[in-house]
Amino acid sequence: MGLNNLLPLLLPRNHHHQGNELAAGKKKSTAATARQTQANTIPNMFQAASRGNRHQVAEIAARARVVDTIDMVTAVNLDSDDENSPPPQLEGTSATETKNYDFDNPEIDINLSWQGEIQMYKLRQYQKFAQLFNEISERNNVPVDDIVINMDANLIKPQQTPKDVGLKVFHILNGYPFASGNKPAEPTKHVDLYTKPKKFQLKVQGDRWKRPLIILMNKTDAFKVLYIKCAEEMECSVDDFKLFFDGELLEPDDTPRNQEMEGNEMIDFRKK
Repeated sequence: MGLNNLLPLLLPRNHHHQGNELAAGKKKSTAATARQTQANTIPNMFQAASRGNRHQVAEIAARARVVDTIDMVTAVNLDSDDENSPPPQLEGTSATETKNYDFDNPEIDINLSWQGEIQMYKLRQYQKFAQLFNEISERNNVPVDDIVINMDANLIKPQQTPKDVGLKVFHILNGYPFASGNKPAEPTKHVDLYTKPKKFQLKVQGDRWKRPLIILMNKTDAFKVLYIKCAEEMECSVDDFKLFFDGELLEPDDTPRNQEMEGNEMIDFRKK
């Protein structure tokens, strides 16, 4: 068969093949365009929805009532490896030395009515009223021995403390000058040295005094009360000394009952 006879057979096939390729190309182009349009449309839809949600959430947040706030900076300690680890102590100090006694011996305000004038003073709970007598004497230019103070119908003695008389911030003490020779006499009490005292007491001995200090307390009181009372007696800090019983250190949180004390035990006072 000649070349001329083959041309009519080849041409239609090539033309048909090219037409199919063109049609397929158009379909691919249309699909790609559709996918591109869909790809552009979906983010726009989510973006619009996201903007709408943000706007809605912002409105809700603006109208909401703030219940509480948390300071995460102070609430979380990032420098600590163990949240239950005790605070570091200063070098050369012990747990007894670093205890804070202010909570058990707080300073209280004292209202005193002195000849029609309300005067304000401060005294610690276990501090003796002798300090108050001295301050009243200096402030009002009256001898200490001529000062009379009473709470309700009870006379206040210089050796007593606010804790002893149950003084509270709402009480008002009455004070007035009275000639020493005419001061109201205190009722005398017969003291039997052979009778065991009704209230529990301990005796504190030291090198700085000849006779032991008699400290009244309850058997259930922590020894920190004993430390505080000794500090008030010696006019020093509780960190300046230690107390021992039978050679053993008295821990401030321990109690006489736990040590099976019966009363009148001798406690050793040792200056640091």
